[in-house]
Amino acid sequence: MRRGAILQSLRTLVAALALGVLVWYIARNEITGEEQVEVPIRVVAAGDCRVTAKNGGPPRVNVMLAGPMLPLQHARDDIRQDKEFARLELSSEHVGELRIPTDELELKSLSDRRIRLRVVDREVRLVVTPLARLTLPVKVVTDLDPLRYSVQTTPRHVIVHGPKALLDGLTELKTEPLKLREIADAGKQPSWLGYVDIVTVLQGQRIECNEPSVYVNILFGEKVETLEVKEVPVRYVAEPGFPYEVKIEPGQRTATVVVHGPRSVILGNPQIRDQILVFVKIDSSLKPSETPYLIERQHWLPEGVVLDRISVPDKVSVDILERKPPASGGP
Repeated sequence: MRRGAILQSLRTLVAALALGVLVWYIARNEITGEEQVEVPIRVVAAGDCRVTAKNGGPPRVNVMLAGPMLPLQHARDDIRQDKEFARLELSSEHVGELRIPTDELELKSLSDRRIRLRVVDREVRLVVTPLARLTLPVKVVTDLDPLRYSVQTTPRHVIVHGPKALLDGLTELKTEPLKLREIADAGKQPSWLGYVDIVTVLQGQRIECNEPSVYVNILFGEKVETLEVKEVPVRYVAEPGFPYEVKIEPGQRTATVVVHGPRSVILGNPQIRDQILVFVKIDSSLKPSETPYLIERQHWLPEGVVLDRISVPDKVSVDILERKPPASGGP
């Protein structure tokens, strides 16, 4: 009897548990409810643009789900994991701060028809920023006198990507400041080597850069500067009273001269371009000839400046001609 009573009790307990599970399952499928879900919006913009919500975060929209509790939970989980559930296409005219009605969103249909979906927000507020990509040189920022050092960077140029309005005004990208004055003044080392971070936050906006830093080699001492001077006239020098006319071949009457020297000399002399001379010396023994003379080209440079190259040949083609008598006047 005792054993039979125990078995009967176990049967009753199992039946009660099964009934409870059945009631729970029916309740989960029959009792309805509502739940609000925040859904990310996949924005497809024309051109290279950055699209964010008004607060700077990713675009989102709130939707309300209603239906039986168990299917409701399944639909909620599916929506949260679906990055394509809400979609918005923007044209090239959509730039700046926008207020897009939510009826322009494309929403996927729910697989369970028992679940009803309603968009809570009336509009989506977006910020669309056109982007640009540029290749810019890197400028190393230091506390040294720019005349007293030279610098090499690796790489010399970087690729940046960011707001077009910000990049359009950029001609270079700067590094974080380097404090080297004490090292240079101590005179114990000829140079400084190391990596320096590139500044990527400009006017409160972050830009992307293909290099986070550059390798810098700074040589202490005066920097060498290169100067190119175009359209330097090629002149001739003859003794006073030289009786003939001198003509230089048309294609050799001007030259492009490239020089280098200490930066203080190159940049500190505002008249340096006018002081660079190119000329030929005419020997007094030269006579008119049917063929031009080839005369050695010479030059004169300010002190401290070194010649790199001159565009005209080493020997300049010169014609020596009889002077034409002046035209006679009337009676």
